[in-house]
Amino acid sequence: MTPPACAAILRLDALGDSLLALPAVEALARAWPRTRLVVVASALGAPVFEDCAEVWVGAENLAARLCQAGCEVVLSFSEKRRALSAAARSGAPIRVGFDPGWTQPLKSLWLRTALTHRVPWPNDPTRDPGMHEVERFFLQLKALGLDFPHPPPPLRLAPSDSDRAWARDLLGSFGSSPVAVQWMPRWTAGGWPETLPGEVLDRLAGPKVLLFAPPDQPQAEPWARQRGLKWSCTPELGRYAAILAGCRALITPDGGAAHVAAAVGTPVVDLFFERHSAHTVRRWHPWRVEHRIVLRGDYTAGAEKDLAERLVTSVEDLCRSSSAL
Repeated sequence: MTPPACAAILRLDALGDSLLALPAVEALARAWPRTRLVVVASALGAPVFEDCAEVWVGAENLAARLCQAGCEVVLSFSEKRRALSAAARSGAPIRVGFDPGWTQPLKSLWLRTALTHRVPWPNDPTRDPGMHEVERFFLQLKALGLDFPHPPPPLRLAPSDSDRAWARDLLGSFGSSPVAVQWMPRWTAGGWPETLPGEVLDRLAGPKVLLFAPPDQPQAEPWARQRGLKWSCTPELGRYAAILAGCRALITPDGGAAHVAAAVGTPVVDLFFERHSAHTVRRWHPWRVEHRIVLRGDYTAGAEKDLAERLVTSVEDLCRSSSAL
């Protein structure tokens, strides 16, 4: 198709989900260099796209804004109703999104009028199409007649020189690169105890740093201080990415932290649940970076010690492998 004057990508999701869409956004920017490319993102996801597109934050009055901008193509990477509704009401002659088919029949029926191009994608982990989330977004580009790279490129975040200098000052006291452990509420999902990340940190040899997001600071900071841990909490994506770039590896439950680490080339030990893991690991594992996957089930008494040991053994193996490369 002829490149449009204006196109928009709707990705109103969290940080990790936004990062996984970045290679497709960058590919579209390269394919249509003269097109005004807008990414509509959440406040958390917006910094991801600042180097490759014009970024709008939030969905308020989105359909009217898309119409006023003269968007001729709207791609809804988000499957949320608010994004799809905005695409449908935008007036854009080309509107692209994912169609869950019979797994969500009423939504699929509505999408026949809301979208001009529907990319089949069932909402059912037992019908896993066998693609990583990064690859999935390229299906929408393919629907526009654009090339589909095999495989898509790695995630790439480039912290600024000032962010890297800030991270060097923070990490300089360690003497050598630490292993990072991401503190988040997801550690306790499935009934696992709050002591689990402490079990991991107790077993880790060498320098280590605890990372947590600002919403978790009221709970995580006192916990870190009580244990005498070095820690960091920063809301700026560039600084957070620069810290991870200076670490030997990251241990984290599956989530945005794993994808930020992948985007700066830091190896990851990623903790997933066993349930549906054939689907979840394939779709959301750290993309094109050295990593190890550790699985867990629901909690049983005393299981945190075995799981902590498996996580630490995995990071030691990962660090040895990465050093040998």
